[in-house]
Amino acid sequence: MKRIRLFIILLFGITLLTGCGYFSGGNRSAMNVNGTTGGNWGKPEKPKFKIPVTAQRIERGRMYAYLQAVGTIVPIREVEIKPEMTARIYYTQRWMEGDEVKKGTIFASMDDRELKLNINEQELQLKISEARIEPASANLEQAIKDEGFKEAMYKRGAVSKAEFDQAVLTRIQRENSYEETLKNVEARVMSLAKMKQEIEKVAIIIPFDGVLLPAKQSLVNTQREGAETDLTLMNGLMVGQSSVLCRLANIDQVNVALDVPAKDLMEIKIDQDVELEIYSRSGAKYRGKVKEMSTALNANTRTYTVNVLVDNPKHELRPGMFAKAQIITEERVDAISIPRNLLNLQNNEQVVYIVKEKPAEEVKNATGETRVRPPESRDEPAPIAKSVGFEKVALAADQIADTTPEEEEIEEFSPAEEIKPAEIPMIAERRVVSTGIENREAVEIVEGLKEGELLVILGYETLTDGVDVNVTVREKEDRPAGIASSGL
Repeated sequence: MKRIRLFIILLFGITLLTGCGYFSGGNRSAMNVNGTTGGNWGKPEKPKFKIPVTAQRIERGRMYAYLQAVGTIVPIREVEIKPEMTARIYYTQRWMEGDEVKKGTIFASMDDRELKLNINEQELQLKISEARIEPASANLEQAIKDEGFKEAMYKRGAVSKAEFDQAVLTRIQRENSYEETLKNVEARVMSLAKMKQEIEKVAIIIPFDGVLLPAKQSLVNTQREGAETDLTLMNGLMVGQSSVLCRLANIDQVNVALDVPAKDLMEIKIDQDVELEIYSRSGAKYRGKVKEMSTALNANTRTYTVNVLVDNPKHELRPGMFAKAQIITEERVDAISIPRNLLNLQNNEQVVYIVKEKPAEEVKNATGETRVRPPESRDEPAPIAKSVGFEKVALAADQIADTTPEEEEIEEFSPAEEIKPAEIPMIAERRVVSTGIENREAVEIVEGLKEGELLVILGYETLTDGVDVNVTVREKEDRPAGIASSGL
């Protein structure tokens, strides 16, 4: 009897606990006051863990493949400024490296005092030589007359043969003297003309518009921003014709001599676009075109020289600067591209992850219950939820008396409108993509992604298809060369 009584008490206790909802076998279909399912009267299910990721919206833009090379800037036209005579030099002003000069500007002058004295002396000697011409001419005429007279007298037998020969000799001497006088005058004239020509070399004149550069290129100074060299340190010193004072370069356009490996030379064509960056000018970019390609291999570097012509109207590019170039071999104006590191190789497929809104039928609230819409008509009473052994009644909104208009407006909400964008449940989706052109930073996506989708850029390593994610959307920012879509 005691066993039967104990069994009845135990059965009653189990029935009581079951009626209170502690052993509910699943969600019940009763509707609560808000119109959502309220079947589980026990403890709510624990929310699932969401993987934190960062995503960015996909955009279309410019994408290109390129070859990277380095080189040195060289001027298209360059000359050395040298004096044309040996003398002391005096500069017209203090000239510094980088000064721009115009054609016809007097750069410096040579000391011409000694040259002028020599010219004056030569002019005086010329006058003296010219004054000797008339006497020499008169003596020659007299010698010719005496020779003729002696010849006539010799034929008559009035003078001897010796006297006649003496007259001939005198005439010859006078002719030689006259010719020597004329030659002396001619030499003086030529010497004077040469000296006057030298006086024209006194002024060192700039031959064309350009920029002054040091006589010997200093790569250290060239790369250091604002570094200048005084070009007038030899002022007042004796210089010779072989002394290089400075260099003059026209840098309205410059060549960038790039060293290209032999394996990349076949991909380079004349007039291909090139983008340049200068090491000493971070952030500044310049554009040029391939103009020449060397056919001779440099035995020291094992590379070929490719010359890129770059317009330089502001003269920001100076000879000797080091440049990093990207020779564009293929380009897409409107393409989707992503950073190379976002591609994952899975089962021999290129895979990326995007995030999207979780389908409505899978969205659950914090209690683990599926969201449903409230009754279409407010006249329908809310259903009553019953449990075994006990009865729980869920009152409908229209069964609550004396509600204010404000309360009615609160009650007339839509569950879909209540969800804020930041609280929309999101899941990760695995996408297999096809790639196109690529470079060192980015790769073109030909198929598999669409503009406007959210691409996972951080936290993609642990994702699987359909997993819940907590998304942080990164705003658009500056991108490295060749990345069109991801914004990285």
